[in-house]
Amino acid sequence: RTLVWLVLLSVAACATTDSSTLDRKGSPREAAGYNAQLGIEYMKQGNLNGARDKIDRALKQDPQNMNVQVAAGLLYQKLGENAKADGHFAAALKIKPNDPEVLNMYGVFLCGQKRVQEAEKLFLKAAGNPLYRTPEVAYNNAGICLRDAGKTAEAQAYFEKSRTVRQVRDA
Repeated sequence: RTLVWLVLLSVAACATTDSSTLDRKGSPREAAGYNAQLGIEYMKQGNLNGARDKIDRALKQDPQNMNVQVAAGLLYQKLGENAKADGHFAAALKIKPNDPEVLNMYGVFLCGQKRVQEAEKLFLKAAGNPLYRTPEVAYNNAGICLRDAGKTAEAQAYFEKSRTVRQVRDA
């Protein structure tokens, strides 16, 4: 649960609107960003109906917005509508295929669906991105995923890698 809330907070932070990407003031793209942010806030408050309304509206306004797709993925995951969640995470990854945050979030989702090999691949791709600020998180998530799948030796190797990366970064 802690991981999910950390993900929600990072999506909320990423969902801010960059004025350089706006078509014009008051554009559907700008409105989608605001609606996605509101949807995330509603999710944090437990108001899933409000979240669904805002995120569905954001999807209509700008379906090519990675943050909107991630917010939708998180919402539908929380609602237990896993096929929809999967589609939104995949859409976000299609928009930005190398974004480490999206790779990690989608990996967490896939792991929860017992799609361990797919999740592991995404975690490793995220961790290998030199622009990822916290690659140890992806390694740790890979470890958790493999541990839960009964692959303790492989999991331990990822936990060690996570610890090493963190120590190097903090040195």
